[in-house]
Amino acid sequence: MKSINKFLTMLAALLLTASSLFSAATVFAAEQKTKTLTVHKLLMTDQELDAWNSDAITTAGYDGSQNFEQFKQLQGVPQGVTEISGVAFELQSYTGPQGKEQEN
Repeated sequence: MKSINKFLTMLAALLLTASSLFSAATVFAAEQKTKTLTVHKLLMTDQELDAWNSDAITTAGYDGSQNFEQFKQLQGVPQGVTEISGVAFELQSYTGPQGKEQEN
């Protein structure tokens, strides 16, 4: 009986030590980086949409961080464009840098 108690005590000590090492590993893990992207929901006429050149907007300095007023100041943005408020987007899946797809 004493040998079983001794074995269980040693096992418990080993498990406590191992569990503290595993929790310390997450403390030293690399921080996850998040990127912020502003998505503008634009309302345009058919003519404005046909004339839309997204490459020209990028060349003019759009990088996804501007608010709507800054976006409208860029050259190539149609003057009559308005932003649709109250629209939300949710990321369904994402392909990471290693080519691995992740579900939301």
